[in-house]
Amino acid sequence: KQKIAIKKYNAPVIEVIQLFNEYLKVFQSDIEAWQELLDLYLQQQMYKNALFCLEELITIQPQVYYYYIKYAEVCIFLLLHK
Repeated sequence: KQKIAIKKYNAPVIEVIQLFNEYLKVFQSDIEAWQELLDLYLQQQMYKNALFCLEELITIQPQVYYYYIKYAEVCIFLLLHK
């Protein structure tokens, strides 16, 4: 996770996304990593990938209603950008 933190400030976003994906293959329940990956996907307007992150977050923490609201917002963005 430290490697990712260092790369976030001096590497291309796509490389940071790849690092997060590799990290999350091993540490699937890391909520902060899913949230950071979600933010990166939203910055890059990769809405389908962002939805996947939100689905993982909802699975890990179904009691957090923010994720449901954010999921709906991303669905709307996805519909508007088709």
